[in-house]
Amino acid sequence: MTADEVECQIKIALEWLRGERIEYRRFAAVLILKEMAENASTVFNVHVPEFVDAIWVALRDPVLPIRERAVEALRACLGVIEKRETRWRVQWYYRMFEATQDGLGKNASVHSIHGSLLADPGELHHFLRDRFVTNYVETCMNHILGCFTTSTERKLRASGFIALGRWLVLGWGAFLLFGANHHLTYVKQYVNMTDLCVH
Repeated sequence: MTADEVECQIKIALEWLRGERIEYRRFAAVLILKEMAENASTVFNVHVPEFVDAIWVALRDPVLPIRERAVEALRACLGVIEKRETRWRVQWYYRMFEATQDGLGKNASVHSIHGSLLADPGELHHFLRDRFVTNYVETCMNHILGCFTTSTERKLRASGFIALGRWLVLGWGAFLLFGANHHLTYVKQYVNMTDLCVH
């Protein structure tokens, strides 16, 4: 693909994210943006500010596969940001961090909370860690535990275990075990490997 063709594909994908919710377009958009971030990072880099604003639409989508692919696109974008020393880097991280916070508000939907949880690992996790711990860890833990205790969907329960595992791997383990020890009985109670199998 030429640079012009890449530019055109990125613009179309961003328009599909910002426009009316059409499921197949939204799904295609996050797939396109991930591929462009990974394979045409020079052209994609110009569109990072637009991407940072637009991706949250997909991260809060009611459809789980769209949220999961949106996270992959976000991580690809973070990879582009990490490779470039730019004065805008901290600003982009902060904007993403703020969007994560917005998705964890008191009146946030389940989809919005889940999107923020999926987006948290990586650079967003390390950026302003103390502030996040102070304000949002309890909300996140309650959502993860809710996936175990109230959801009848196998995929949603499985994604709860995946989110918890990522937090433990990324260093949240000590805090979670200290701050949410009394909740671990719920995790043990609802761990059933047959329920986690997705057919």
